[in-house]
Amino acid sequence: MDKRRTWTDNEVAFLTLHYKKLSETEIARKLDKTRSSINHKKQELRKQNLIDYQRVYKEYPKWTKTEDKLLINNYTDMTSTELQKIVKDRTVKGIEQRIIGLRNDKNVKGLVKVRKLPEIFIKTRKERIALWYIIGVLYGDGSIGYSKRCGKRHNKYWVRLPTIDKEFAERFKNAMEDIFPITFKIREDYNHKKTQYVIRNGSKDVYSFLIQYKSIDIIKSLKKEYKIEILRGIFDSEGYVGFRGKNKECSSFSITITQAEKSETNEIINHLLKFFNLKHYVSSYTSNTQFGSCKMITYVFVCHNGIALHNLLGKFTIERKERNYKEYEKQPKRYFEAIWNPEEINLLKENYKRMSIRQLSNMLKKKFYSVMYNNSKFKLYN
Repeated sequence: MDKRRTWTDNEVAFLTLHYKKLSETEIARKLDKTRSSINHKKQELRKQNLIDYQRVYKEYPKWTKTEDKLLINNYTDMTSTELQKIVKDRTVKGIEQRIIGLRNDKNVKGLVKVRKLPEIFIKTRKERIALWYIIGVLYGDGSIGYSKRCGKRHNKYWVRLPTIDKEFAERFKNAMEDIFPITFKIREDYNHKKTQYVIRNGSKDVYSFLIQYKSIDIIKSLKKEYKIEILRGIFDSEGYVGFRGKNKECSSFSITITQAEKSETNEIINHLLKFFNLKHYVSSYTSNTQFGSCKMITYVFVCHNGIALHNLLGKFTIERKERNYKEYEKQPKRYFEAIWNPEEINLLKENYKRMSIRQLSNMLKKKFYSVMYNNSKFKLYN
């Protein structure tokens, strides 16, 4: 292909004649030129008012009644890619746009604008536990919202959870299906460093039902077992279980809950921790993201306080968190006796109630986390 070959009169005439019917790629093949050359020549001809700015649209055959019936009967149970196998010679975008068009058409029966759910009543204890676990997740990584600006391919209402832990996504999916008569699907998203499992629903009924329970006043008046489920949902979203330090035998074990500085979420966390009398300390830092800086608040449960949180929640939902906790349980208890001599242990026993950990570390000339670790061990086993 000669890329620098000049345009002949016949080639210019062919371009002006067929630029509406054929795409730039098809014209480039027939004239033995590059696509950029075709685009550049079209711009020159537009400046000379020889051609206009009309785009090329590929013409597809009109939708038949049989194709519309197939969409109406199967759109609730099948995805757009699965519908493409039934409705041949149609693109995925074309199928999605046709479904939207049928929803907006008042004359079409069998395909409503939004699938109307029957009235939902929470009757059993299992449903109540599932409901408050969902509310806890929505205060964490989950999101629920409403948008006035919505395009053709975006839902006006949404309930969404993205997570890297499949077992967390499955538990949230099962909780949603315990309440709503809908099958929720877990979609895998590979556009991130780690594979994300996403659950999303765009029903107005699901949104309006859940949003009425997302209230601080209602949560404060709940029974103990339902408050545990809210805390479990927040911990599954934002919690971390691990060791502070490189050497696990000599480092302090901690459970942390990190949350952005939102008044509503932090108020609920503070209320739950106070209600269950879970001792912790709070630290804050600023996180720089692509959307700007954001202040983060971390609730830290060290050693025996972390054990108290685990005993309250029971087995953790996410396997890697439960695995880290089991590693801590397997740690030998000899660290408290071996590293510290009897005189230091006695000093700790005498002063741990009236002195802070920082004061004890200065007095004993020990590291801060070492004093914190042994102080919590002493409280737990004595």
